Amino acid sequence: MSVFMAKIGTPLHSPLLSSVFALCAILSFLLYLHTFTNLSSSMKPFGSILEFTAERNADIMRAFRHQLRLAAAAPGPISMFAICDALVGMPAARFWVSDERAAAVVSAMVAGRDLPANMRPTKVAMFSEICRRVVALRPQRPGLSLSAVVSEVIHSPAPCFYMLPRSAMDIIYKIKNGYYDQSFR
Repeated sequence: MSVFMAKIGTPLHSPLLSSVFALCAILSFLLYLHTFTNLSSSMKPFGSILEFTAERNADIMRAFRHQLRLAAAAPGPISMFAICDALVGMPAARFWVSDERAAAVVSAMVAGRDLPANMRPTKVAMFSEICRRVVALRPQRPGLSLSAVVSEVIHSPAPCFYMLPRSAMDIIYKIKNGYYDQSFR
């Protein structure tokens, strides 16, 4: 049996080296959590239910039922993906983002900072539209703070849902399966 030795003369299977490897693994995992789970205070925790979730779900179901009626009236099979693809392009009752998150992102955009590189294109488009509207509305509301103007903008009708068809499908399935009913209890 041969034992491999590190340059410093410590066997690779020593308790000291095992502890170092374990510590590195723990630090790597913590870095992963910090980087990829959006622990920033302006982001919602993964899986959380926001205060407007019930209202957003009602808006999505309104659009879904409308698209389902159109698909049922058309000849041929009904495709859930096609329905959701059309649904996400429909006007929404508002921008489905929290006041805090929208204010943080728009504030950064107004200050000239770049959006995070890992932000989905649909969210980039949404925040760009919100920022465009805020910049246009701000001179008309000189007494309001940036947060107040952002709040006014996100509570106005949005041109679309700013989500992928797959995300809309996931939300619809969760609604149909009672996921949100259980979460609100």
